[in-house]
Amino acid sequence: MKQTIKYAFIDVDGVLSAPAYLDETTNELAIGFSDEGWGRYLEEEGAYSYRYCAPVPQMKTFLEKIKEDGTMVFVLSSVMNETEKQAKILFLDHHYPELFREYFFVKKDLDKVRFMKKFAELNHCDISELLFIDDTYDLLLKARSEGVTCAHIANVLADNITK
Repeated sequence: MKQTIKYAFIDVDGVLSAPAYLDETTNELAIGFSDEGWGRYLEEEGAYSYRYCAPVPQMKTFLEKIKEDGTMVFVLSSVMNETEKQAKILFLDHHYPELFREYFFVKKDLDKVRFMKKFAELNHCDISELLFIDDTYDLLLKARSEGVTCAHIANVLADNITK
């Protein structure tokens, strides 16, 4: 990243959280469910839906470094409902205490791009001063087309992000 990054927005699923959920039909850990299956899982597990998920140490190290360098770090994640939101907050508070300035949640992934555009406008900064880290290429490409500085989680894991 050649330009100054003032704000970083980080997704949860597949970025801050390595997915693992107990599939009670097989009694094995699964990496995810269909939307319908995820809805049932949330109903059954509630705020503890992320209890088998693991934090991503390389992300934590990277985010601590950019925060130390002056970047404000936020979570920006989509949620199906209030239960999923509470489950993500419980996971984040447990594994990433005091790392994030604030948690932002949207209904759909594409809402993330609209949110960042509005955030840049309200904070009177150039949209390129926002860093967005996600694991969904289409979403990263859409954000990039709007001027957001983007990185795939793989870039962080490979230590392939430079300032």
